[in-house]
Amino acid sequence: MGLEADFYLCGDVMLGRGIDQILAHQSDPALHQPYVRDARDCVRLAVQRNGKFGYPVSWRYGWGDALSKLVEVDPVARIINLETSITRTASYDASKDIHYRMHPQKIACLSAAGIDCCVLASIHWGGHRAWALLASCEGL
Repeated sequence: MGLEADFYLCGDVMLGRGIDQILAHQSDPALHQPYVRDARDCVRLAVQRNGKFGYPVSWRYGWGDALSKLVEVDPVARIINLETSITRTASYDASKDIHYRMHPQKIACLSAAGIDCCVLASIHWGGHRAWALLASCEGL
């Protein structure tokens, strides 16, 4: 008889840019990327498309309908690929095009979904250099 278990695997969890700006404890909105230079522009675009909304939003907001599904399935582990450095640093590696970051107090957003494990790819923390990895790991 085999054993069965449900796991929640989620890639590309982005808690930087616009999401960072509508949750409590915003990071500096400056973005160092070729197309959008201010994270608040992401919020303005969302408002233009979907209408006004009140913020700061709850820690659960970014998960949308996934949270009720997680309760229903009750996986043995919730594993995500976090696309964002967890750091307050304004320092960044100018040789990279992507520098997503979220304020360390936004870890509450991960806790709201009961995340058990975060995978951190170097392409995401690397834009803020090695100390961003250390800060991310410390926060988690």
